[in-house]
Amino acid sequence: MSSTARPATYRDVFSVREYRALFASDVTSLLGDQVAAVALAVLLYQRSGSALIASLGYATAYLPWAIGGPLLAALADRMPPRRVLVGADLARAGLIGLAAIPGLPLPALGLLVLLAAFLAPPFDASVSALYPQVLPGDRYAVGVSIKDMVHQSAQLAGFAAGGALVAAVGSHGANDDRLLISYGISLKSN
Repeated sequence: MSSTARPATYRDVFSVREYRALFASDVTSLLGDQVAAVALAVLLYQRSGSALIASLGYATAYLPWAIGGPLLAALADRMPPRRVLVGADLARAGLIGLAAIPGLPLPALGLLVLLAAFLAPPFDASVSALYPQVLPGDRYAVGVSIKDMVHQSAQLAGFAAGGALVAAVGSHGANDDRLLISYGISLKSN
């Protein structure tokens, strides 16, 4: 880098149209994964009253990374990243759409959420593969730091919000979903 060149800024990174689209899809995907995992955990807690079963439901957000992450991400690297990115998100939307069917048995619901979560590693691998193509030079480092900062902040905020929700639900009992309804989530079975 010459002495007259300035380092990339957040503005430089967000001025790249394709980066903005990648960033928006990544944040939307992150939020969707967390909402699905938390909703499943709360539903399991509501129906079973067991914190252990609820935590196993929440593990659907992390299990794919521990078991299939390296394999699925490596497979995604062998395909065009834009195709994998779009395909993984469309498949996840379809699976979560099926999970929203009223009266679905809990094992089927858990399986759908788990299958959707298994599509996160290929999605993230595709995003990571596209960053150097979309952000040349030192814009790449700034773009990756923005992504990491948002992911870590979202995770902390999600844990805090989830803890507050569990504390509130736990104080009312497993069969009372008034607080959840106030958040737009109705969990009573038909």
